[in-house]
Amino acid sequence: MVSRLAVRRIALAKGLSGTGSSIASVALSYLVFQRTNSALWLAGTLFFSFGVVGLLTPFAGKLVDRYDRRRVMIASDLGSLATWSLLAFTREPLAIAAIGFVASVLAVPVGLAANAAVPNLVEEEDLPWANGLIAAAANTARLAGPAIGGGLYALGGATLAFIVNAASFGASALLVVSVRGRSFSAERGDEEPSSSSLEGFRVIRRDPMLLWITIAWTMMWLAMNVAYVADPPLARGFGVGPLGFGLIDTSFGAGALVGSLIAARFVRSWERGWVAAGMLGVAAGWGMIALTPWFALVLVGSAIAAGLDAVGSVAGYGLIQRRSPDSVRGKVFAAQSTAGLSANMLGFVIVGPLIEALGPQAVYGLGGIVAIVATLAFLIPTRANSVAEGRVVRARW
Repeated sequence: MVSRLAVRRIALAKGLSGTGSSIASVALSYLVFQRTNSALWLAGTLFFSFGVVGLLTPFAGKLVDRYDRRRVMIASDLGSLATWSLLAFTREPLAIAAIGFVASVLAVPVGLAANAAVPNLVEEEDLPWANGLIAAAANTARLAGPAIGGGLYALGGATLAFIVNAASFGASALLVVSVRGRSFSAERGDEEPSSSSLEGFRVIRRDPMLLWITIAWTMMWLAMNVAYVADPPLARGFGVGPLGFGLIDTSFGAGALVGSLIAARFVRSWERGWVAAGMLGVAAGWGMIALTPWFALVLVGSAIAAGLDAVGSVAGYGLIQRRSPDSVRGKVFAAQSTAGLSANMLGFVIVGPLIEALGPQAVYGLGGIVAIVATLAFLIPTRANSVAEGRVVRARW
């Protein structure tokens, strides 16, 4: 009971800070564009944050494994609280971009620490429930945050939105502080953790299951990236305008939330199969969007893709947590995140020209093909390892 209470508080903390981050993201985008009247400034600010933060993720993973994860989460939340409070009173575009970048960097360790700590907070049979609950909280934040952010900006401008975001990090820190009786990190004994920020990549390389799920999920970041760029022209092509664009995003968020809740209840074994089902679900959803002449099926396809992707992600997190030694688990999650963010940057570069040349539905179809390739890239090489899904691979450094 104590362990489940700890996870519920961690999930609530991530939900609150995630909602605040979504609120702030909307406000930051509006503010930068309003101050500069330049889409280039806006794109540069977002691209810079995504790119450089992704490159710094391995160093965040090192912090997560070197220090007590509970303290890392608290320090990260408090740093974010201070940074967003400062941003609330900043109006120069260059300063906004710089402080926004610092805020993004400070927020990175929280997610890595939470994912790495889960196996130390619950019994092994409760891993799917814990991962599903935390994912559901994150997806709720993604669903609710943008709408709240737009409303707060309309009501009190960026200052109000940034203050609410800062408060969300303060509440998150208090919730983590309140978790008692469970250690966020395993006892290391005489084991000396590796000092290298790249150790997560080495652990992944040595374990075929971790290697191929990382390769497949990196491809999936590229496949999922289609939606970020293709949805506005897709909505325009169907003649549904901004309202339709909002409905696509809403259906995706709702599907992801439902998928997370389903995974928390039903993903108990056969994690490899669920991971593959998640990738095939994206292929099916994107294929439906690529082929349908009706906008209603675009919403259905978006929800299917998001829902099954959420199920596969929860299963994959459990698989990774079981196979990664505690002393490097944060670095493993950081390595995977870095690989995915790199693919994300590539996607932003190539998807736009493809949409201009082929149209949004055709590009969704290409995303579905990439998802199928990713599924095969995961399933075929890991057949021999599927019987050993539950074993923990010990690091050999």
